[in-house]
Amino acid sequence: METWSVYVHIPFCRSRCIYCDFVSSAEADPPVARYAQRVVREIEARQRVVSGVPVSVYVGGGTPSLLPADLLIQMLAAARVRPDTGMEVTVEMNPGDADADWLAVLRGAGVNRMSIGVQAMSDGRLSFLGRRHSVQQARTAVADARAAGFENVSVDFIYGTPGQGLQGLQDELAALLALGSDHVSAYELTVAAGTPLSAMGDLVFPDDDLRARMWECVGEVLASNGLVRYEVSNYAKRGKESVHNDHYWDGGLYLGAGAG
Repeated sequence: METWSVYVHIPFCRSRCIYCDFVSSAEADPPVARYAQRVVREIEARQRVVSGVPVSVYVGGGTPSLLPADLLIQMLAAARVRPDTGMEVTVEMNPGDADADWLAVLRGAGVNRMSIGVQAMSDGRLSFLGRRHSVQQARTAVADARAAGFENVSVDFIYGTPGQGLQGLQDELAALLALGSDHVSAYELTVAAGTPLSAMGDLVFPDDDLRARMWECVGEVLASNGLVRYEVSNYAKRGKESVHNDHYWDGGLYLGAGAG
């Protein structure tokens, strides 16, 4: 039987970032319990065509860290996650959303990889991007994940925003590396149609040459600190490459559950 993975999408956010074109909505009181029940039913139905346990499970969004830990655990249990299976189990988290108890409960339930949406190490750029957290909250989130026992922590980073130069990028990369994460997903800012960012017509983005140099800079700086590119936008310490990412890139079978 071919190996398989599971992706669970959580479409809820407290607010939408200006660049986001993912399936998500900002609601004051999202129906998280009802949504979790439906996802469990969907996973159970889709799993009739596979056997055994998945090689990886990834809960993304939206903002999975808005959900209580018990609801996430219900969905993970439906995906055959158990503390002793050894599969890679990732949950996305936004800085400032989760506390130590939430992290500890998920770690005890079999989640062994946390992906933290840091996005920038500049409070000014975080504000521009529409992020709700500060640089200090990003630092705290990584430290809390470590304290909860997570030995595999990934952070997301966006570069190429208007006004960002090469020196600014290098300064932020130094601050990002100081977090001590095992994996970095670094993306050039993309202007997607229909987003608030696409309606800001007076913005001046880095030109093609500078963007190319930024991409090179990200790879060079991360590699010099032991985070090697193993995929277009993903960098990892040896042995910390994402099983889930590799499974996608290898064209592996996966079950998708949830909105979008």
